[in-house]
Amino acid sequence: MKRMRKLLIALLLLTLAIPAFPVGAESLSTQDKFDVLKGEGIFTGLGDGSAGLYQSMTREQFAAVLYRLWGLSETNPAIPSFNDVLKTRWSYQEVEAVNNAGLMTGTGVRKFSPAANVTVEQLAAVLVRAYGYGNGSSSVTGSVSAWAKGSVSSALDHGFITYQSNYKLAATRGQLVDAAYAVYQQQNQQRLQVSSVQPLGNSVLLINLNKVVSSVDLSSFSLKDDQGTAIAIRTATLSSNGNSVIVTTGPQQGYLTYTLTVDGTSWRYTAIWDNNGSTGSTGDTTRPTITKVESLGDRTIRLTFSEQVSRSTAEDQDHYDIVSGDLSLYSFVLSDDRRTVTITTSTQEDGYRYRLSVSGVKDLVGNTMTSRSDLYFYGIYDQDGSRPTVVSVAGQNNSTVQVVFSEKVDASDARNVNNYSINNDLRVTRATLASDGKTVTLYTDEQDNGKEYKLTIRNIADLAGNVMNTRRDIVFKGTNDHNKPYVKSVSVLSNSTVEVQFSEQVNADQAKKASNYTINNNLKVTNVILDTGGDTVILTTSKQTDAVLYTLTVQGISDLAGNLMDKATGLYFGGFIDRTAPTVVGIQAAARQVVLTYSERLDASTANRVSNYKLSGNLGTVKSAVYDDAKKSVTLTTNAQTPGGVYSVTINQVKDLSGNAIATDTRIQFVGSDRETVGSVELQKFEVVNQNTVQATFSRALSDSEVASLDLTILKDNNRDVDSRDWSEYVTRKSGTNNVVVIQLKTKQSSNPSLFVAGHVYTGRISDLPGLVTKDGADQKVFPGTEKINDVPYASQVSALNSRAVKVTFSEPVRGVSASGFSVLRDDSSTIGIIGTSINDTNSIVTEVTLYLDDDVRSGKTYRLRFKDSIKDAAGWNAIRTQDGSDPYQVVFAGTATSNQAPVVSKVVSTDRYTFEIQFSEPVWLDNAGGFSLYAVSSGNKVDIQSSGNASFVQSSDRKAITVYLNADRLDPLSSNQRYRLEYNADRGRILDDQGVSLKDSDNSSAYLFTASSANNAIPSIAQVDAQGTAIKITFSEPIKGYKDETNFFNIVVDGNSITSTEGSLDGKTIILKVPSLTSGKIGTIAYTSRGADSIRDYNSLSPDEDAVFTFGVQ
Repeated sequence: MKRMRKLLIALLLLTLAIPAFPVGAESLSTQDKFDVLKGEGIFTGLGDGSAGLYQSMTREQFAAVLYRLWGLSETNPAIPSFNDVLKTRWSYQEVEAVNNAGLMTGTGVRKFSPAANVTVEQLAAVLVRAYGYGNGSSSVTGSVSAWAKGSVSSALDHGFITYQSNYKLAATRGQLVDAAYAVYQQQNQQRLQVSSVQPLGNSVLLINLNKVVSSVDLSSFSLKDDQGTAIAIRTATLSSNGNSVIVTTGPQQGYLTYTLTVDGTSWRYTAIWDNNGSTGSTGDTTRPTITKVESLGDRTIRLTFSEQVSRSTAEDQDHYDIVSGDLSLYSFVLSDDRRTVTITTSTQEDGYRYRLSVSGVKDLVGNTMTSRSDLYFYGIYDQDGSRPTVVSVAGQNNSTVQVVFSEKVDASDARNVNNYSINNDLRVTRATLASDGKTVTLYTDEQDNGKEYKLTIRNIADLAGNVMNTRRDIVFKGTNDHNKPYVKSVSVLSNSTVEVQFSEQVNADQAKKASNYTINNNLKVTNVILDTGGDTVILTTSKQTDAVLYTLTVQGISDLAGNLMDKATGLYFGGFIDRTAPTVVGIQAAARQVVLTYSERLDASTANRVSNYKLSGNLGTVKSAVYDDAKKSVTLTTNAQTPGGVYSVTINQVKDLSGNAIATDTRIQFVGSDRETVGSVELQKFEVVNQNTVQATFSRALSDSEVASLDLTILKDNNRDVDSRDWSEYVTRKSGTNNVVVIQLKTKQSSNPSLFVAGHVYTGRISDLPGLVTKDGADQKVFPGTEKINDVPYASQVSALNSRAVKVTFSEPVRGVSASGFSVLRDDSSTIGIIGTSINDTNSIVTEVTLYLDDDVRSGKTYRLRFKDSIKDAAGWNAIRTQDGSDPYQVVFAGTATSNQAPVVSKVVSTDRYTFEIQFSEPVWLDNAGGFSLYAVSSGNKVDIQSSGNASFVQSSDRKAITVYLNADRLDPLSSNQRYRLEYNADRGRILDDQGVSLKDSDNSSAYLFTASSANNAIPSIAQVDAQGTAIKITFSEPIKGYKDETNFFNIVVDGNSITSTEGSLDGKTIILKVPSLTSGKIGTIAYTSRGADSIRDYNSLSPDEDAVFTFGVQ
């Protein structure tokens, strides 16, 4: 039992770590996995039958899942293990079983807390306890309970969980579904029946299957070399038709024999040579290219690639964009042969020339395409009842012509040769329809090369029965090329690669096959790249020898018409040795990432080794290093960076393909960033708040700038397109949350429209949020409408605080609050004047306000408060309720006999020997601080804080404290740990509360006594610099004075260039300078000029260190 539990826990751990491999023929959604597990009785739905994937799961529900998944035996002790899970509780058997198995334990003495949520830290504790790990070494910076910190650290060490800001949050049902499904798959995997094993690169294998399967698992495969050394199996990806598997492995060595074992059956094969004849990057480094762009009608376009491409990158929405034209791209489907991508679009404008950009698509060994933004296609307007049209016609070879229709067509019509005719006596002998339902291949008599033919097509219907208009104007050129390709030239390039130029474009698959090239003198071809022109290849070889004449032989390569070249011999080139070491030519940081770009291609085994990189500062060790051969770049994963902070990475032992190592201790500085990369945040759900307001929940906390930038678009209403171009939105963070936003909408016609009505289902999409996951429509969610209208704001409560102060609480946040927005009426309808409010800024968004009156509201009397439409909701769109039918809307409240109490000093605190703070019972106004005096208790000596310039009195932003700064140039510091007494004389000072009541004379209250701090007052210093765009914000360690708008207080240098500010301002502790536009990622320094060091002072009149230099990064 223990061994089985360890195995199953291991499987669960793999699923809870960062996913390392895809396992399904089709990527199942979490909902699909839930449905499978529900059918097996492992999961049950909520009361309404739904999965509730984004809801939390209670501890007893989690126990029930573990019980069913593990197949644990029933446990029925005589006395229940927990007082809160008795035999009468539904989860009794499950809780006892998982407790007995050691999977879950109690939360206290005989306490299980069955209804409490399973948190991330509890999940970590379960996993760490199951494996017997101790406390970890990873830094835990998020919110975590003290008891769980060691387990969370250990779980982070082993990759069981990812870094989070709050480990106390509940884990979702969806997370548990994903984990349970992976275990279920392992327990029910199918045995693979292999027909062949084919190496595609030195770390990529194609396994063809005799029998279609629905899933594969990494444990089905193992690999050893001819010495019996195990080679890592990294990923296993099942094709969409289930009849083949792409397996990626650790590096293999060319020409050696390896044994792949698949579910107990062994297959031997010879590996392909890689760079330098040793372990390293994959042999194939040819980037995939786009060879054709077609508009197929029916709101679809199709891209054809030069080779098979990776499904995850080809179907990633972020890799495609319409550069020219108003067109949305919705879905992306890679064909079974992995060479074409079909894209569904919004309605196209007929005949419009759209421009498409594509980037980031990789081939099966990881080579990334060169970004293209010059891909054009013409729009085809297609609607119900529209006829199919011919999109393209092209001669394929000596006797075939390919015809592509705008939509799927009737198969019998498409295959009927009588529906096609060609002039010049060229006969159509056969017609076939491809699996896409749109592409027809016509087989003809032999064509004349270059001759123009005119094709007529008629009587072809689409699947709805709409018959095409006859086309008689289709012209194509015959293809009848019998010329064999030949090698025009061979030359050695500067990095020891060999360039072979052919006489014409050649077959890509044959040209990239290393076995078609042989070189004498034991020089081996380790990699072949075909350039984008299709007529030139670059050969990477093993290490050449200087002054040696090499002979290259090329064979087995055809042109595009299928003409096979004659074997080319006697192709000479001289040996060349590359002695140039690689260098770093670029560095770019993002949130938790640093991307290094190198001067040349690298040996992947050295580029991917994390020990070759050392980070400075608080970034810790490099978590991963991933080499992208196509970009010549390495992406390092780091801890969270401080935006604008300056860091460095030191690099050693990274080598190029010739074995030249980068210079020892190469050190590159970079600027920290919190800019999120794609995939860092997920949209979890939409919830309707009212008929024009939606609440969106995300997988992580959002910054203020992210909340301000994100956008909601309503796409569908009951599956019908929604035109929301004239809508406006107001986005704000939901109170008390950091990952939930509330989005209020209005239209041009109404500020309070009924957009989301009961009985309808809506689809919304979030955009303009950096790092948002968009793949497979992840940025879209559905939500129902509601009967609830968006009520305008109103006063939910009004009460008299004292006889001249009335507190008003609003039903929702409002803005535009001022004294003029209210009227207070007596019983006889006479008004009481409002002399002010507790809100000083009418743009402030508040939920309550206190009104200050010029007359008493008396006990035993009632009063009425009315409102004016200058007060509006937080969006500023809907005015507060002012009418109740035909009558004014008003709220009645009772007067009171309580009078306003004068403000009092509640405490005096010394922060250092030159500074102390006076705290008050309520907000006050500082009109005159002349009433304060300070005495040493032991000696009775007076500290002169009233003479001009001896002290500064500065009020806090909430007006509940006054800080007294002693001038260090004029006064001695307070004596450490000595008692002082503050006194106040109301005749010489003026300090008032909001209702105009003065602070009274001090008494003998202990509130006025304080002990002087022993801390010395530090000089002011630069604590932080935020440089971005055209602004540099210099924040000091404390408030400063002596600066107005000077531009000559600092010497600023960025990337070696002096920066001159054009204007400046002071805001508390921060000087804001306007400068010419700064380039992101550059490093700069700030030093004081002599005038700046002489002029800047803190409130104690201390100057900064004139020689101090602060280093910063441009964000």
